[in-house]
Amino acid sequence: MWMYLAGGTGLLLLVSAAREARLWLGAARVARQWDEALRRDKGAQLLLPQQEPDLQIQGQHPHGHPDDPKTAGSTRSKTPRIGPARLTRDQSDKASRGVYLLPGWVPTLDVGLASIDEIQALTQIDPRVVAGMDFWLSEDLADFSELKRVVAEAAAGDGYARWLDTLKGYAAEQVAADVLVTSGARVELAAAPNQAGWDLLVDGEPYNVKVGATASHIAQHFREYPDIGVITSPELAAQFPEHADKIIALPELSNDDLVQLVEGTIDGIDGVGWDFSFPVVTAVFSGLRELNLLLSGDTDLSSSLRNFTLDVASTGGGMWVGGKFGAMLGLPFGPAGVLAGGILGAILGAHGMRALANRIKLANLRRAYEAFRRQQAAVEAELAERWQALQQAVLAQVDQTERELRAHLKRLEAIHRSSAERIKAGHQAAVARFAAAVPGCLEAAADRIAVDTARALAALPTTPRLARLVWPSRQDIERKSLALWSRRAQHRLRTAAEKIRRSAEAHGPLKAYEEATALLQDRLLQVAELQPVVGELNQAHAQALAALAVEQAKLEDASKRAATETARQLAVFIRREAKALHGWLQEQAAVLKPLADQVRAEMRRLGIKPADA
Repeated sequence: MWMYLAGGTGLLLLVSAAREARLWLGAARVARQWDEALRRDKGAQLLLPQQEPDLQIQGQHPHGHPDDPKTAGSTRSKTPRIGPARLTRDQSDKASRGVYLLPGWVPTLDVGLASIDEIQALTQIDPRVVAGMDFWLSEDLADFSELKRVVAEAAAGDGYARWLDTLKGYAAEQVAADVLVTSGARVELAAAPNQAGWDLLVDGEPYNVKVGATASHIAQHFREYPDIGVITSPELAAQFPEHADKIIALPELSNDDLVQLVEGTIDGIDGVGWDFSFPVVTAVFSGLRELNLLLSGDTDLSSSLRNFTLDVASTGGGMWVGGKFGAMLGLPFGPAGVLAGGILGAILGAHGMRALANRIKLANLRRAYEAFRRQQAAVEAELAERWQALQQAVLAQVDQTERELRAHLKRLEAIHRSSAERIKAGHQAAVARFAAAVPGCLEAAADRIAVDTARALAALPTTPRLARLVWPSRQDIERKSLALWSRRAQHRLRTAAEKIRRSAEAHGPLKAYEEATALLQDRLLQVAELQPVVGELNQAHAQALAALAVEQAKLEDASKRAATETARQLAVFIRREAKALHGWLQEQAAVLKPLADQVRAEMRRLGIKPADA
């Protein structure tokens, strides 16, 4: 039965190891999440601007008005953030695998090594010896703590050797009964340990079990009880050939074998109890880790000794305390219960104490990181205020420069308008002179036509009057046509002159100009006398257009210069404010750098390599 319990204990050890492996994987996952939380930050150094910012002005208000809900949210840039030290993915994975935390299977392996002695002690306990002790002492030895007490008290007494010899005899009864039952015999034990004459009934026949190094007690038995047989070892049975028919010889009752069986059981009972065991595996792993950190210059001797002591003391102490507590809980279930409870308690105790030690080892890093985060939060809060103030100042400066630029452009427009009015007035004067000169030119043209017509008629030959009356000749027709055309042309010219003169008197020179322009579209009125007047008007018109173009160019150039100067002043303002913010950021970087260096130093002492190391 005890062997089955030992096998069950071994199975429990495997199950516990599997459970601890699962717990270690979970812990590694949590450590990876913590490293991911570190990795999600921006870095220990301040994110300083590499160059001064530039402001692009688009439209009337590049950033939108601060009170405009359509532009206030979309034009304000976010406040820059400052982040702590980061871990790369490979480094965080390495950390989570146990650079600063021992792998979960290391304490479990230490428990496994420590349980080897316990398992060996359990296998030494023979249930037949325990049954013989229970039969002999008539005590309730089902409670393993009571069994250990009885053995301890016997070992502390003066008659311990005699006590062992007596226990050997009762154990021999249990061994003989077990062997005979296995061979097919029907065996009954005596009802009391002091039964006179016999110890076992074998197939109804009484027998006395006699073991030892000498045969004197067998001879005494046959003298006192000649009818009761003896069960003994072959060595002692050979000394009584005359009683061969009353002796059952069993090799299992050899004195040396029984002594070894009893003493092994006593040692096993004393050995199952989960005493302190040095965590060899933890010491090796922790020592190699700290030696590597020392050789790489990432830590110092005092920190290495501290971490090594914490690892060994926490694992060993947790194994001992947890094993003792688990063994105490397993006492009601016998030696196997003590062993199983001790193993489970040792595993839980080792991991629990190791977790506490890890918190102690990480305490300096946590304190350094919290100090860095507090200072970082203060810097970020002030940075947000300064950034908001910079935005408000830039927007105010943009509004002011925009107002100044608009006022300057209005002044330029006023100057341009004054010049344009002067040019326009000159052009209108030319138009008035043209409208006043046109009627005279037309009348002069009519007079010239009359004179020219009279000369032409005088030069043409005439036909006799009688002939003209009977049938006009070709010459008569030509003279008549010339005179008629002359009268009509003179009439048209004089009528146009009068119409233009009346229009000027009634509606002004501009209306007269329009009338003159409309009349001059008739080719018949295009006379030589108008050419000087029209040329003068065209020249005045061209000069006005050229002057207006010059004034427009001056206005555009002045506007461009004003806009350029305004943008330059705005850029100077923004550059000055940004430079001030840049300088403040450098000051805060100098404040944060020692705190970040402390975080990195603590990380290196634990075997964590910062990303910027």
